[in-house]
Amino acid sequence: MSIFALRSNGLASSAYKNLSSTQSNLNSNIGRLSSGLRINSTADDSAGSNISVRMNNQIRGMSQANRNAQNANNLLATAESGLSDISSILSKMRELSVQASTDTLNDVDRASINLEFQSLKDELTRIANVTEYNGMNVLNGTYQTAGIPEAQITNGWNVNLQGVEVLDNDNPHPGPYNVFVSKQSSSGDGTDIDVGYRISYHEEHDGVEINYSENSVTSHNQEPFDVNVNGVNFRVDPTQFPDQVPGNWSGSSIGNSTSGQFTLIGDGDGTAKGSETWAGTGPESLFNAESGGYVGDQDNSVYDQSQPGTSGANSEPHGGAGGESVNIDGPRDNIRGHWRLQIGADNDINNQHEFSLTNATANGLDLEGDNVLSVDNARTAITAIDHAIDEINRERSYIGSEQNKLQFTMSNLTSNIQSIESSRSSIEDVDFAAEAADLAKNQILAQSGTAMLAQASAISQNILGLLA
Repeated sequence: MSIFALRSNGLASSAYKNLSSTQSNLNSNIGRLSSGLRINSTADDSAGSNISVRMNNQIRGMSQANRNAQNANNLLATAESGLSDISSILSKMRELSVQASTDTLNDVDRASINLEFQSLKDELTRIANVTEYNGMNVLNGTYQTAGIPEAQITNGWNVNLQGVEVLDNDNPHPGPYNVFVSKQSSSGDGTDIDVGYRISYHEEHDGVEINYSENSVTSHNQEPFDVNVNGVNFRVDPTQFPDQVPGNWSGSSIGNSTSGQFTLIGDGDGTAKGSETWAGTGPESLFNAESGGYVGDQDNSVYDQSQPGTSGANSEPHGGAGGESVNIDGPRDNIRGHWRLQIGADNDINNQHEFSLTNATANGLDLEGDNVLSVDNARTAITAIDHAIDEINRERSYIGSEQNKLQFTMSNLTSNIQSIESSRSSIEDVDFAAEAADLAKNQILAQSGTAMLAQASAISQNILGLLA
């Protein structure tokens, strides 16, 4: 390159290129130091940017899960506080029952004691009904509970049950159901035929029939029809019956009968359903008398909880002066309240947890019919209250175990957040010491480059000496 070329100045171009590169680096230094981030755009580090975004979302999700666990712990503390008061009331009711169970008192005395007994029982129910967290009642079993949701799916179909479909179910029991459809009558005029069908089902529990219902419908020309039998809506298509027999005119046939068995389960309203059971076994307070196992061991109706030591655990007479028999499933009010927690950042079973809380009303504890108006009733009440006290004690132990579990959950989340935050920091955050040193270097180079560009530009002035 000639130093006497006028139209080109290679030295100036080289100085300018170096100065531009230095200025770009200087801009990056200033951007990183002002933001505190090594990655301010994906151009800085595309792979690092993606990793950093994922880690940041994980951190934020886990931080929220930590708050969720803390809120759940607060809810459980609220429930335990209410159960503590209910436990005190039960102790007083037991004392009154013992007082009334002796013949040294007359009926007037026991009637006076019964006034306090019933008042305490009412207060017990009132406390259970007003113990709330964030507007959710936690002690009367009403939050997110249903033995069987209205919407249904079916499983366990018998292959012989052809031509019958379950549409939905308002019956509170999950089954199993034995379904029978049979032709009762038929008539025709040579062009069409009317067939009367009787649809019946037998509802079983532990192999014992507990419900039988039937309905009759006439089908015109074998058209499918809908029918409701005790809250279960069926769709019947006689043309799909396995046995087709001749009708009333040449070439016709009618479905004669069909039968089979199925079981109903819920399908996703946050309550009972086969794929929404709890893992593992639990304390006795989670025992499901209907299915004979613990929550998490059931596929169907897992939230239809009967309380151990109360009416749901057996079918023997128990209670107050009437000695009323109890339903094998226990009072419908004994269904437990059910909560689902998100205790992690991801959507899988290891990041979720579920727990339930008992119905601590007088009905839920099977005390509603108890009184101390006679010696026998007072002694029966002692036994019933002992069962209720045992249930409350078990429930408080269960709540304590859940609180301890959530404490470890929160501790683990905090540790994980710290670890991921440290990893994210090493990828995304700027090293201020290194970046400050690089800034000083680039500042010197920028000043030097500017000076050299000026010198390179001045070299062209020497050409004027040749023209003098």
